[in-house]
Amino acid sequence: MIVFAPIAQLEKIGTAHPDLADWLNPLTKETSDALGLEEARVDYGKGMGQFLVAKQALREQLLCGGETTLRRIWAFNRVPGSREAVHKFIEAQRTFA
Repeated sequence: MIVFAPIAQLEKIGTAHPDLADWLNPLTKETSDALGLEEARVDYGKGMGQFLVAKQALREQLLCGGETTLRRIWAFNRVPGSREAVHKFIEAQRTFA
């Protein structure tokens, strides 16, 4: 089994501690601040919905809609064109043939 999870290499905006900073996805030019995300990064824990909360605003965001927030974080970290690349890989490997 292969799990494809292409995620962008985010860029930290400003000098704040990473847990408190805003982030830029350079591939989409979106910022976490503009999207209202209190956390923008995906890591092993967050990838499955486990968060260490460093700020009250993130805690509130998660308690008001944890699944929605997690989906928004994954969407923020997207790599444009990755769906097409995965489909081409599957076709080339004849995965479902």
